[in-house]
Amino acid sequence: MDEINASLFSKVEEYLKGRTTVEAELNAVVNDKEDGEVSDFDAQNANDQDNKRKKARTASRNKRRKLTKQAMKDRDEERIKLEESAKEMRLAETLETVRKMIAALTGESYVSVHLKFRNGEYLDGFWKAEDICTKPIKANNRAFKKLPTLWIYEPGLHLVFDAETSQFVFGVKIEPLDKMTMERRQRVERLLQTLMDYSTAVTGIKLNASQYRQVHGDEHSTIQRKRYGTMFGAGWHGSMEKDKTLVAYAPKSDKRSIQTYERCIRDLPAVAQLYRDGLLSMFPGGGQQIDSFATDNKIPSFSAVTLDGSDGERPFCNSLTITRDDFANFQHMDNDKVGIAFGLWWAAKRTWKGRHQTFVMDPSIDHEAIKGGAFLNTSYGVGVEFERCEGLVSIYWRGKSDYHGTMRSQSAESVTRFGTSVQLTEKGTLAVNKFWSRGGDPDLAVTPHERVAVGMARLTKVALVEKDDFSAGTSSKSTKLVHGGVRPTQRFSYERSTNYDGSTGQLTGAMVTDTLPGSTSKTQSKPFAVRARGIINATGPFSDTLLTLDNPSHKTIVPPSSGIHITLPNYYSPRKMSLLDSSTSYGRVIFFLPWQLETP
Repeated sequence: MDEINASLFSKVEEYLKGRTTVEAELNAVVNDKEDGEVSDFDAQNANDQDNKRKKARTASRNKRRKLTKQAMKDRDEERIKLEESAKEMRLAETLETVRKMIAALTGESYVSVHLKFRNGEYLDGFWKAEDICTKPIKANNRAFKKLPTLWIYEPGLHLVFDAETSQFVFGVKIEPLDKMTMERRQRVERLLQTLMDYSTAVTGIKLNASQYRQVHGDEHSTIQRKRYGTMFGAGWHGSMEKDKTLVAYAPKSDKRSIQTYERCIRDLPAVAQLYRDGLLSMFPGGGQQIDSFATDNKIPSFSAVTLDGSDGERPFCNSLTITRDDFANFQHMDNDKVGIAFGLWWAAKRTWKGRHQTFVMDPSIDHEAIKGGAFLNTSYGVGVEFERCEGLVSIYWRGKSDYHGTMRSQSAESVTRFGTSVQLTEKGTLAVNKFWSRGGDPDLAVTPHERVAVGMARLTKVALVEKDDFSAGTSSKSTKLVHGGVRPTQRFSYERSTNYDGSTGQLTGAMVTDTLPGSTSKTQSKPFAVRARGIINATGPFSDTLLTLDNPSHKTIVPPSSGIHITLPNYYSPRKMSLLDSSTSYGRVIFFLPWQLETP
């Protein structure tokens, strides 16, 4: 660096000497001019020879003046170049210092820092290429290749800042799987497997605005084209279902999908933590901004299975999207409540089992197996060239502020690239706010557990048998919890007779009688058998009565007790706290328990 500075200073000194010489020449020209004026005045009646000398002297003077001006111009240009060079050197030194500081803070072995101006010409050039192609373009598009794109693909941490505002606008972290610690790799692969399995259990999102080409110059006009790839959603969104305000994404209707969905939602809290950790490590301020907004507005995380906080999930992004199958879209801005988006990308192997496809992480498959599909930020002319990346790619972008999108890709049937993003969506947060403004009534929402219950209920024949009136006792509340708010259409009263198989010592069903008033059942008032492969004794204080039917010498195991349940305002018990006192002065038990935003 000292040698560079010495060279720079010598050039400045040389410039100053040259400047002095030029000024001396300019003064000589001026003096010549004055002398010439006097001679011309004195020799105005001189002969032709004097006139010729005058013309020659004038021509010579004009020539020297022209050369002097050009020399001064050249010197000024040289000075500007030297100043720009010095400025670039200072900037390079500053960026190098910043890079070392970030590397020390993050522990990353490779960090690159870039300053980029918001580039309207680049965006216009890209839109022209899109208009000609009329579909999401590929990286080998002839018009696109002429645009000066900053491509990111090397392992490490890459940070892009706005050169004018100094804001952090784009971040990329590339982690080869074989460079991770064994513990991190196992955790990452297990959670990515959860997302891949989840994508096979839910129906794809059919209406995604980014896959419709916008008529440039008219933000309200779009042209419907072929959609590339598939997109899936997890989390909470507004509802089109009757009498519902906020709902979770639903599984497909087959048993296999419902069971996969149920298994995956148990692992979503760990998935949410993976995204939270990734965002906070790359952009702590952005992660804190999302946490603050979600907490202040009671926005449930996409991983939450309840809305009252009883599952312990912290507020976070309400939406997680998953893409695969050569997904591509047009350049667009997201309709988000908070302009911070974060996502993960990886490559996977696809296999088929009959009609069902499965995806797994395979060490032999990486991004190079999928041609194209770069993620592009056209507001700044920066892109992630996935085809040259390795392992797990994490990306932060300003979804609400900058144009971005995924270019077209091509892959074999046996491989695919997964892309994901977590966001606080505008419509999702509006639905959440609407839910809370209506008192947070659970009847206005459908949770993931209720999705599972409803799905299984539609596949299973269920007989709900009551001893007394159907809406009395346990059924009024427990039916909604167990069956997701769907009341069975057939109800029977309970008869004290059972179908008992003495050879195996097991209950195989019950004899029931349809006694509902107005029933048109052919078996009304006539007992008939209801058989089942499994029977659950969930009769509470009546458990001993039922067990005595099987064994008359059964000893009581549920001693009767009585108590009072009352509902109090929610400030008696915070949302995440309950209280139990089992040693009161009068020998009874008292408890407070948060329930449906109240305190019973």
